[in-house]
Amino acid sequence: MSNTAFALYARFGKAEVPLCEISQEYFGINSKTAQQKARTHELPLPVFRMEESQRAPFLVKLNDLAEYIDKKHELAREEWLMVRGTNH
Repeated sequence: MSNTAFALYARFGKAEVPLCEISQEYFGINSKTAQQKARTHELPLPVFRMEESQRAPFLVKLNDLAEYIDKKHELAREEWLMVRGTNH
C-alpha cells in the first residue's frame, strides 16, 4: 500500500468513499457535476455503485484515488524538475 493510500484510509476509515465526499477537493467540481461525469465515464478514475439502483451513490475505491493522486504528483514532479534543470 502506498503512503498516499495509507493516508486516505486513515482519513476516511474505509476502503470506498462516496464520490460526493471527494469531488470538490480532488477533482475541483461540485457533487452534481461529478455525478454527471460519473454517468458518462468522464472522471479520471473508475467509480461504481454497490446496488443496481440509479439512486445508489457512486463510490470511489481509495486505492484508485491514491493512484490518481500519485500519478498527478509524478507528472508535476517531472515538470518541476524539467523547469528547474539539473543545476538547481
